[in-house]
Amino acid sequence: MGLAIELKSERRLIASIELRISDEANRTGDFGYVLDRNYWGHGYMTESARAVLNVVFNELKLHRVWATCNAQNRASHRVMEKLGMRREGLFLKNAMEKGEWRDTYLYVVLAEEWLGAPQ
Repeated sequence: MGLAIELKSERRLIASIELRISDEANRTGDFGYVLDRNYWGHGYMTESARAVLNVVFNELKLHRVWATCNAQNRASHRVMEKLGMRREGLFLKNAMEKGEWRDTYLYVVLAEEWLGAPQ
């Protein structure tokens, strides 16, 4: 499921977020997002991802959701940490970006963590 994120005040598409149910039998999903650099640091992605995770756990009843990000992208780490996700892994030099290998962090949140945490 892919969603577009529009900034209502500007009537402008600023981001997208995608959710996949990657393992139905184990009720596991993953998500990823892209936010226009001009809108970083305003909380838009945290707000959008929080809304998606609410649907994931309250309506779709998934057990576990994971996401990855470039290990050097501190803003993306902060979004996931604000969501209550925990860093569960580091993949060394697993992705080619601009002609160089880069590292990737894996973040995870379980339904019991999400549903038991203050929103």
